[in-house]
Amino acid sequence: MKKHVMATVAITTFLLNALNSSAVTINAKSGSREDIQSAIDNAPENATVVIPEGNFDFKGPKIEVKKNITISGSGEKKTVLKQTSALDWFFRVVSDSYFRLTNLVLDGGRNGNGIKIASDSLEMRIDNSTFKNFKKRAIETNGNIKGVIDNNQFQENSVTDIVIYGDNDGAWKRPVKLGSDDAVYVEKNQFEHKNVKGAIHSISSNRGSNYVFRYNTIDDGNLNTNPIDAHGNFFYGRGSRKYEIYGNKIKSGGSYQGMYIRGGTGVIYDNEFSGKFDYPIVLENYRSFRDTSTKYPAPDQINDLHIWDNKYEGKEVEPFMRDRGMVRQHIKKDRDYFMKKKAGYKAYPFPYEEAEDPEDEIGLMGSLFKMFSMFKKKNA
Repeated sequence: MKKHVMATVAITTFLLNALNSSAVTINAKSGSREDIQSAIDNAPENATVVIPEGNFDFKGPKIEVKKNITISGSGEKKTVLKQTSALDWFFRVVSDSYFRLTNLVLDGGRNGNGIKIASDSLEMRIDNSTFKNFKKRAIETNGNIKGVIDNNQFQENSVTDIVIYGDNDGAWKRPVKLGSDDAVYVEKNQFEHKNVKGAIHSISSNRGSNYVFRYNTIDDGNLNTNPIDAHGNFFYGRGSRKYEIYGNKIKSGGSYQGMYIRGGTGVIYDNEFSGKFDYPIVLENYRSFRDTSTKYPAPDQINDLHIWDNKYEGKEVEPFMRDRGMVRQHIKKDRDYFMKKKAGYKAYPFPYEEAEDPEDEIGLMGSLFKMFSMFKKKNA
């Protein structure tokens, strides 16, 4: 009994200290790389670092974030950081519990990348920010990460706006849980690629990725090759594990395909395509046509995928498969994919609310109560 009481006191003390730390705000002296890094290094865990209003030239190296923290600008579109050199990343995040970035404008200046997040135990939120003019990608996640990327604007980024990488074999050992918080949620964002050449994806995934892409708007001119993507198992490790793609509006002046799905399982429904697409939804598996000796089922290929109520100019969308190699033998309707709603499927509540803001005392006190309750149950 005494051990249980002591442990409870320790947990309570830890979380109350976190609560006190969350009230701490550290103001960076400027938007220079050195001043932002200094503010982060000097901030306690769960604090908020605020970058002042203004337009700042940003020169490398990348900012390292190794603690649980919120990084914020000073109001909507009032804090602008612009790369002026061939920087690899603005921020590299390796914290293990919580990260948030909000109210920033990151301008790649046609160089490098935006934010790279790597963790297997992170809850994150990236919101109400603008990512533009990146040469390769704006956001990349790596590992078994949960959280939300919401209410952002992505403008004229080359190659890919958002890349979701999972934890490879780890993801394929866990059961699929559609409609759960076990994913990176990308919701209520705006994507534009009207002038930049080389835009390929608004979102792409691989290596055991789990993502939900919902209620976003994509306006691609005629430059984006295939806005919504899920890679398979051939070039970059294990294939995409699961995806839920729904409620999006996808517009193009001339694209070969709107979605290019090459592996994994999931649901695709209630999406609206407009403009010009040769094929709004394409299903494929690289290994099926690059190695015709591959037996069914191919590694990490499309399976138990449900597609329904997607419209292109008001008409129901039927997915297309190119006739090359063994693709049409390996991916068959009513065996590997189904043109109907998935029985028992229920979408996760919108908007995503699982990511707790460290400044939200109710959220932290809720965590305190939850941990205390779990401890009591375990030791009852």
